[in-house]
Amino acid sequence: LESNDTKGYIKLVTSGLTMKVDDQTISGRLRVDTKIVGGEPRKMKFDISGSTILLDQAKVSGKNARYSKDDWRMAIKLKKADIVWRKPLELKSETLLLMKDSRPIVAMIDNKKAKFALISNLLIVENLRGEATVNMKDNAVTIPYALVRSDNINIGAKGIITSALRDGIFFFGLKGIKGVMEIRDGKRSFDIFNAQKSFDSYVMPSLAP
Repeated sequence: LESNDTKGYIKLVTSGLTMKVDDQTISGRLRVDTKIVGGEPRKMKFDISGSTILLDQAKVSGKNARYSKDDWRMAIKLKKADIVWRKPLELKSETLLLMKDSRPIVAMIDNKKAKFALISNLLIVENLRGEATVNMKDNAVTIPYALVRSDNINIGAKGIITSALRDGIFFFGLKGIKGVMEIRDGKRSFDIFNAQKSFDSYVMPSLAP
């Protein structure tokens, strides 16, 4: 550590990490390998490009669906990432995502909306790979763009999450069938007629200064 530069790494391993989301429980093992390739320690600014986050042993338990497979895994690599390590945390990142399959996510969808079970079954795919831009600032998480692909399906997301706001859009395309679920003002709507246009034209609401 020097006043204007730093290099090193931080490793974090958890086991049995569990969180409650509405009426379902999600758990898994989280491993973080943070590479520090530069920065300004006195300003708590660090370049952590090349870092990796690995989540495996995922378990989902809810009223309508359960999922548990020890061999499931999702890896996130931070291709470019700058972080300001203070409250509130600031992050600008471009990430690469690799996921064994989408079954834990589908189980979460089924627990939220059982009536979408037929649609969610279409989202069960293997070997997902994608890219995303994820930013954090002023206690807000913004996802300007995220798209995950497999051989036969594309899944995209854009949105913003704050303590008072949930606004976003989720896109899926499967063998010529496209759909979006949009969340605005806490209300969800589903559309299969203008899915691509709705996803492409979605604009995140601006936060008050």
